[in-house]
Amino acid sequence: MLTEGQRSPFEFLGTRREFLSRSFNGFGAMALGAVMADELSAASDLGPANPLTPRLGNLTRKAKHCIFIFMQGGVSQMDSFEYKPRLNELHGKPITSDVNVRGELQGRLSHPHSCVGSSFSFRQQGESGRWLSELFPHLAGEVDDLAFIHGIETDNQNHGPSTYQVTTGSQFPGSPSVGSWVQYGLGTLNQDMPGYVVIQDSRGSPVNGAAVWANGYLPAAYQGTLLREKGTPILNLARPHSLTDEEQRREFDAIRRLNERHLAPRTDASELEARISAYELAFRMQTTAPELVDLSEEPEAIRKLYGLDNGRTAGFGRQCVLARRLVECGVRYTMLVHGVQIGGDSWDHHGNVRGRMTKSCGEVDQPVAALLHDLRQRGLLEETLVVWASEMGRTPFVNSSKLGKDPGREHNSRALCMWMAGGDVKGGATAGESDEYGLRSVEGKEIHISDVHATILNLLGLEDTKLTYRHAGRLRKLTFTGSTGVGKALVKQSADKLLRTSMELGGNAPFVVFDDADVDAAVDGAILAKMRNGGEACTAANRFHVANAVREEFTEKFVKRMSEFTLGKGLDESATLGPLINAKQVNTVTELVSDAVSRGATVAIGGVAPGGPGHFYPATVLTDVPADARILKEEVFGPVAPIAGFDTEEEGIAAANDTEYGLAAYVYTQSLDRALRVAEGVQSGMVGVNRGVISDAAAPFGGIKESGFGREGGSEGIEEYLDTKYVALTK
Repeated sequence: MLTEGQRSPFEFLGTRREFLSRSFNGFGAMALGAVMADELSAASDLGPANPLTPRLGNLTRKAKHCIFIFMQGGVSQMDSFEYKPRLNELHGKPITSDVNVRGELQGRLSHPHSCVGSSFSFRQQGESGRWLSELFPHLAGEVDDLAFIHGIETDNQNHGPSTYQVTTGSQFPGSPSVGSWVQYGLGTLNQDMPGYVVIQDSRGSPVNGAAVWANGYLPAAYQGTLLREKGTPILNLARPHSLTDEEQRREFDAIRRLNERHLAPRTDASELEARISAYELAFRMQTTAPELVDLSEEPEAIRKLYGLDNGRTAGFGRQCVLARRLVECGVRYTMLVHGVQIGGDSWDHHGNVRGRMTKSCGEVDQPVAALLHDLRQRGLLEETLVVWASEMGRTPFVNSSKLGKDPGREHNSRALCMWMAGGDVKGGATAGESDEYGLRSVEGKEIHISDVHATILNLLGLEDTKLTYRHAGRLRKLTFTGSTGVGKALVKQSADKLLRTSMELGGNAPFVVFDDADVDAAVDGAILAKMRNGGEACTAANRFHVANAVREEFTEKFVKRMSEFTLGKGLDESATLGPLINAKQVNTVTELVSDAVSRGATVAIGGVAPGGPGHFYPATVLTDVPADARILKEEVFGPVAPIAGFDTEEEGIAAANDTEYGLAAYVYTQSLDRALRVAEGVQSGMVGVNRGVISDAAAPFGGIKESGFGREGGSEGIEEYLDTKYVALTK
C-alpha cells in the first residue's frame, strides 16, 4: 500500500485498500527506527534462527501491537453502530419493492420476510457526532477515537466459512490467521512470551476452534497461543514439581548443545532451528505466564474501571485487562473472543434480538471502553491498534411474513461493520457506507474484508503485497496485473522454471463512434468508459475515434457532460472527480496534453492542473488531435479524452488498431452487421458494443498484443489453473 507523508487522508483517491489506509492514517506517522532501536539491539543475539526475532516493518507506523476483539456470531449493525431510522418506518413490512435491492439478496427477499426496526434509541456522541445505540453508554465516551468501516463484504453467510474469512482471509481452512502474518512480519518484542496470544470466552470456544488463530501453511512458531485466564495459563507448560529451576536449566542447556551439534553441518534446517527456539521460549514462559494472569496486584480503581466487580462484565473485563498487560509485556498480537459457537452466549440473534443484544452488549461495553481508556492513560493507545470485528452483519428483516413476539435477524455477508482505534487511526473517520436499511453496501462503496486485512497490516507497518511466504513446493502459476514493462520482466523471470503466467497489462482502449450511432447513447457510454475512477482504470477509454459525419455533434455534447464534473476532495459532497494517484501521474498527464497541443490539438475544456495541494487534474477534452500525438499511442490513466475523426469503416478500424496494446475497445453503431465486422476486426481481447462498461464477473477478462495474455474470470479463467492430462489405457 502507498503512503503519502503529511497529506490529508482524503486529499486523493487510489485503490480501495489505499483509501482505507489513508482514511485511518491521519496526518502522517512517526518513524519507528529510533523507538525500536534499543529493542532490536537487545534482540540481536537471538540470531536469524529465531523466528520471533523483532523486525521493522516496511512502512513507518506508530502501532507496534494489535488487539483484535472478535464478537462470535454476527453483531447486528443496525442495533449497535448504524442508525437506520428507515427501518422503524418499515417495521413489520417487506422491502422487496426497493429498486436498490439486487443480486443474491433480491433472491432471498423474494421469500416472505418482515423488516425489524431497532428497539434501541440512538444518539449522536462526542465531538464527531457519531450515532451510537443506547447499548454502548461507556463506549460513547471513547467514540472520538474510533474510525468505522461500514458495508464490509465477505464471501459466505455461514458462520464457519465467514469466521475463517474474517480471521484468516480465506473462507476455507488451512490459511494463516492475520495474527500469524503479523508475527511472521514483525516478530515479537518480548522473547519470554509468544508474539501471538489468544484469550477466548471462558464459556467455550468460537466456531472452528483453534483453526481461527492457526498458522496455516506458515511455520508452527507463528500460530496463536491460547492463554487461559484462570488456572494454568498455558497447557503443558508447567515443569514437574520435583524439578528445580537450576536442574531444568541444565537439562535445557544440554538439549540445546546436542541440537546445535546436530544442526551445524546442515544448510537447510529451519524446522530444527524453530524447534530449538521453541524449547527456549517454553522455558522462559514458565515464569512469565503465571505472573501475567495474576491480577491481584491491579489497583481497585482499575478493577472497577473494567467491571471486574460486576458478574455481568467480569468475564470479558478480565480478558481486556489481560490484553492490556500483554501489550505491556511486548506481545505483538492479541485476539480476544467474546461469544461461543451457538446458544445464548453467542451474538447469533435469530430471535429476541432486543433481549439478546442487551445481554451481549452489556457484557462487553464497559470492558472495551475501559481498555481504550486505560491504554490511553498509560500512553499505550498510540502504539496499539485496537480492532472490533465480527464474522458478519445481520439482515434488517426476519424470514417470516409475521414478526412474532420476539423477532430476530438473519445472517448478512454484505453489511459487516467494524471499527478501529489507536496507532495512526484517525478518530472520527469513516470508510464505506451501507444503504438506508443496513442491508448491504452502497453501490460504488463496496469494501471487501481482504481490504480491511490489508489496512490492518498497513497500520502495523506491513505492506500486504510484500508479505509473502512460499509453500507447497513448486509455484504453479504467476498472475500479474500492472504495467507492460513490469509484466515483461516477470515473464522473463518465469522462464527459468517454465512457470505458467497470465498477464493483464497496460491498455490504450479506443472508443469508436460510427456515423450511424445513437450519439446521445454514445456520449453516455463515453462518460462511463472514460470517467470511471477518474480515468484511472486499465479498461478506461483512452482515445476517441469519431466519424466525421457526427464528430461535431458528439464533441459538443461530450464537452458539455465533461464540464459538469466538479474537481475536489473525497470529503467534499459536491465533488464528482477526485485526484490522481500521485504527483508523477499528474506530470505524465500534463506532458501528454502539452505534446498533443504542440502538434495542433485544441483544448475544448480543462487542460491545466489547478496546482496547490493534492494531485488534481480536471476533466479535459482535446479536439482535432493529430495521428502523431503521443496521447493516441500511450496510456493516459487520467480524465483526458482526445478526439480524432475518420471517414470510412476501414479507417475507423485501422485507427483503433494503431497501438501496441489490445486490452479493451468500445464500438457504437446501430448496425448489427457492422458491429460484428468491427468487433472481429478490432485487435482487442474485449470489445464493448454500445456499452461503456464491460467488466462483467462472468466474462473472460484479459487482452492481447502487449496488453498481456491469459484470462481471468469465466470458464476460461479456471482453465488457466488446470493441467490437461491424456491417459491411454489398454485392457
